[in-house]
Amino acid sequence: MTKDAQHIVDNGELDLYAFGLLDEPRRSEVERVLTTDADLRSALKDLQSDLESYAALHADEPSADMRSRSLNAAFAADAPRDYAEVDVVNRRPSSQVPDQGSVLHLHARRYLRYAVAASVACVFSSGAAVYYWQQTRSAEQQLEESKREVAALRSTQSVMAARLDMHDTYLSMLSDHDVHVVQLQATPTAPAGTASVVLWNQQSHEVYVQTQRLPQHSPSTDYQLWALVNGKPIDLGVIHSTDTMPLAQMKSVEHADAFAITLEPKGGSPTPTLSQLYTMGKTSS
Repeated sequence: MTKDAQHIVDNGELDLYAFGLLDEPRRSEVERVLTTDADLRSALKDLQSDLESYAALHADEPSADMRSRSLNAAFAADAPRDYAEVDVVNRRPSSQVPDQGSVLHLHARRYLRYAVAASVACVFSSGAAVYYWQQTRSAEQQLEESKREVAALRSTQSVMAARLDMHDTYLSMLSDHDVHVVQLQATPTAPAGTASVVLWNQQSHEVYVQTQRLPQHSPSTDYQLWALVNGKPIDLGVIHSTDTMPLAQMKSVEHADAFAITLEPKGGSPTPTLSQLYTMGKTSS
């Protein structure tokens, strides 16, 4: 990454550019550097990917309603109704007695009619049960999907809010005359390109560290910040930062002659491991 590109990243201007918060002169400068620096374009692409994921969560999906068609299909299977025989029998004169074959035929017709009606009712009930089971299952799946979307939305909103708060803090500290910016340079034992920045408010004694140019470390180790006071190292805490949240607030310190960062076992150490000293910078006070 070029010096101009690194300056844009260190000042938080790349994130502000992604959010559309830069004024015209700085926006033009960022776009100029983007055309020549592939690393800066890659970093911008990652930021835009986060914003696109946030926007995608608002997409609406239409829900299917098949109830009316299922009911119409079930009613379409209407049973044949033959009430003519009953009416004919009821209208016969009392003196006319039907023979045994006619009676058996009549009962058979009635039984057939009732059986068909019962079969249709059974088919309709089964179809309705299957339909509502499918609808219930679909509703449960949609509910689970909605829960996942809400959780993802809340997570994204939390990340975005935290990043905006971080940039507000960073920019306000840069414009504060009480804040001393200490550049921590790489030591001979550190990988090439290693660097970090400490922002130290000499009135409130607050300390922030920016770690964008520290190498990735193993899960079994942590970076730890130290303040050197009269030659004695004072623990300012383990650095908990990420690529998306590179600015971390550390323990406060009233006086400091220098700041240093070492690589320590997971959780930090009571004293610095000098063989793993990565960056160091003196204060002007």
